[in-house]
Amino acid sequence: MLQKKLINNINMKKIFFFFVILSLSSCKTYIDSDFSGNKISNNSISIEYFEDYNIIKNNDKIGAVRDKDVSYPQLFKLMMPKKIESFKIINKVFCIEYNSKQVIFIDAGFKNSDVNLENWKLLEANDELINSYCNNYLSIEKIARNKRVNKLYTDGKTKILLINIKSKNFDNYLKLIKSFKYE
Repeated sequence: MLQKKLINNINMKKIFFFFVILSLSSCKTYIDSDFSGNKISNNSISIEYFEDYNIIKNNDKIGAVRDKDVSYPQLFKLMMPKKIESFKIINKVFCIEYNSKQVIFIDAGFKNSDVNLENWKLLEANDELINSYCNNYLSIEKIARNKRVNKLYTDGKTKILLINIKSKNFDNYLKLIKSFKYE
């Protein structure tokens, strides 16, 4: 009788630990969680974490050279939504991935670009543009874009591409990216 109770007790502990480990491993973590009020920065970028949004600032001053012409990255600052799953910068293009394959690209170009309208427009993002950014900057399978919002927010120079954004998130995401300012 005592042996059966011990065996049952041990089995219950094993089951309990299994569920604890399972629940911990299934929790989704975001790179900006539990960092409210903190700031991470280096020579190229700074990210400041707040409770309801993040502020991303491009500080990159390393230019690209073609012949004898040097082009410097456009410096900028903007607010971004919380719950960032991954963040990368490839060829001066910022790629921010959120849950459910929602993605925001920020392509600010270079300072010496002739176009500097600062007259922002919200446009439909066509498949060619979406595919070019996804193919060049993401290593995920094709994004099913039905029933999701795909928009391009641009002033003719900077492109902020919102891809596969859930309808319920779009207004908040747009409100935040409209804070974009050239530095």
